Amino acid sequence: MDTTLNRAMDYSTVFLRLALGFSFLSAVADRFGLWGAYGQPHVAWGDFARFVAYTGKLNWFVPAILIPALAWASTVAETLLGLLSSWDFSPELRRC
Repeated sequence: MDTTLNRAMDYSTVFLRLALGFSFLSAVADRFGLWGAYGQPHVAWGDFARFVAYTGKLNWFVPAILIPALAWASTVAETLLGLLSSWDFSPELRRC
């Protein structure tokens, strides 16, 4: 019984890690127009310029000159989080 529960937990951990990682990567893909143009179903931005404008709306208190850098920083961070969440990058943490 214990091994069955451990196996189920292992599968669920892998599934949740992949789901989280691919959701980050899907948002990044949308920024670069990989899911289609703006206005199509299930497309939030469609291009990076719309994402930069949205970043400016959310961060109204940041000087306008820094908004593109902030948009790129969040894109890089989401890409890294998506890749690292999808891969098993910390096997030593599971041993604790």
